[in-house]
Amino acid sequence: MLSERAIQMIVFETGALAVWVGLGVLLMRGRVRWAWLGGALALALIGKVLVFLGADGAFGDWIGGRYNWEGKIVTAGFWLVATLAIFWGRLGKVGLTLSQNGPAPKLGIGLAVATAIATGLFMALYFPGTKTEPAVDMAYQAAMPSIEEELWFRGLLLGMLIMGFTRKGMERAGTFAVLVAALITALHFWSVHSIFTDGSWGFEFRPFWNVPTLFYGLLWVGVRLGTGSLLLPILLHTWANTADYFL
Repeated sequence: MLSERAIQMIVFETGALAVWVGLGVLLMRGRVRWAWLGGALALALIGKVLVFLGADGAFGDWIGGRYNWEGKIVTAGFWLVATLAIFWGRLGKVGLTLSQNGPAPKLGIGLAVATAIATGLFMALYFPGTKTEPAVDMAYQAAMPSIEEELWFRGLLLGMLIMGFTRKGMERAGTFAVLVAALITALHFWSVHSIFTDGSWGFEFRPFWNVPTLFYGLLWVGVRLGTGSLLLPILLHTWANTADYFL
């Protein structure tokens, strides 16, 4: 069962996405496809429930460590199945490809290299000294947040928002619709790392708590759109979560 705090976080984080989607609707002047936007919100809710069920122990503790392995694995599996079901036959449009032949591969790869360097410098200067954790926790940081979150934020969510913000379909999505969708994924990525609750339905939004996630969200979605693949965003996400183990 979900704890009271988990329920509050699910409501707050899904509500934040609804606010960002509403902003997108305003930017698109209401010319949207509501089924796609509503579907994205419904999937976001389900994903949050799965993550917090894992955090509350509903899926057991068969890996160990201090982090939510089980919730992340189940949720990543859900994102993958949902992506295959919704975008079968055009998986490249949601980044499920190893090919880096997107619309601007040189720009995307160059941005990835610059982001990786900037991340390393930020970690070395802002967090002096190397971080140490048990191997199972280091493995979690190297794998689960990047895989699960990239499948959602820069994969399925981005694809569904692009579909929702254009009436011509993904194949003919206008540049503005894509940019609005990308902006929303970055804002949502930032907000889920900045929302808290006091446990009594007290909503707390700390905009400066984790500002780097906003910049990461913008940079990684730029890499994703440029290369057409989730591969580099996943690797960049992994690097951001593990650089302080080495630098």
